[in-house]
Parts: sequence; C-alpha cells; structure tokens
Amino acid sequence: MKSVIRFLALVLLMVFTSCQSKEYFFFPTFSGSFDFDLHQQVSVVYLENKISFSAVNDSLLNSLEDGLLESVDVEGFCFDCTISERNEVDSAYLDVYIADQEGNNLVMFEDVFLDTDVLEPGVNYPLYDYLNSDGVLELKSVLSSLQEDPEREILFVLGGRVFPPDSYAAMEIGVHFKVNMKVSASGFR
Repeated sequence: MKSVIRFLALVLLMVFTSCQSKEYFFFPTFSGSFDFDLHQQVSVVYLENKISFSAVNDSLLNSLEDGLLESVDVEGFCFDCTISERNEVDSAYLDVYIADQEGNNLVMFEDVFLDTDVLEPGVNYPLYDYLNSDGVLELKSVLSSLQEDPEREILFVLGGRVFPPDSYAAMEIGVHFKVNMKVSASGFR
C-alpha cells in the first residue's frame, strides 16, 4: 500500500511541476513605406500622406493579439525615386516630417538632396545622413502604441524646394523603413 501511495505522490508531483508557466519572446520584423506623387508646377513642395498600421501589416497585428509589445527599434530608412520624362526639376532639397498627436510636424529627414540627373529608378538610397532624432523618436513612439490603437493613422509630410523654381515636377518618391520589435507572450509547457 505504501508503494502505491508513493507512486501516486510521485506522479502528482511530476504532473504539477511539468505545467510551469513560461514566457516566450518573439521578434517580428516588418517593413513599411509611404509614397509621395509629385506632379505639378512647383517652387515649394508640400505633400501629405497618411498610413495606418492595419494597412501596413496585418500579420504583425495578429502576433500582438496574445502578446505584449515590449520594445520597438527602427532599423533603417531609404528612399527611391521614379522620375517621369515630363520632369523639369534639376534638383531638390526635401524634408520629411511626421505629425505628432498634437498635430505638430517633427522633422524625420532634413535637407535630402535629390539630383534628378543622378537618381536611378528602382535604387534604394539610404537616408542615414539626413536623420533627425525628433521625428525618428516620434515614429518609434507611434509604433510602440500600435497595440493600443492599431487603427491609428500616421501623417507624413514632404516639404522642400525645387530648382529651378516654378518648374514642372513629375516624380514619385517612396520612403521605406524597417522595424524590429520584441513581443512577449506567456504559455505553458
């Protein structure tokens, strides 16, 4: 009888110790982009573009349903530019802004120089030399709030000046970014 009781106690001990709660970490990565179509007679550029996260990456939102977003790291930025034959702009200095929750435009990239004779379609040009910490930190903050408000829209603004002034600009500019996140989730093993 003693051996049966010891056996049952041992089995119960093994069952209860094997059902431990375990924390798992996932590191989803996603890429996002926003585009500006510039087709107008212009001296000073001002264009707006809104994106929502649900439009950017539904699979990322699904991974956040059962987990907790712990950190966000913006890994890199680049741009590409497609120039139409109708373009008369020789060069441009452009800035990219992100709107914060109060509606203030914070600079993400400043004085990005575009020489239309040098730019090649389909080539991604890095933006590291033009980064401004205020705008990048705001993007990181917005991404961190993704779990609470996945339908939130983010306003990006393209501003700057073209040369020669009052010339016809015919180009599409795409800004691309890559983000790494850390998500934790609890489970049993």
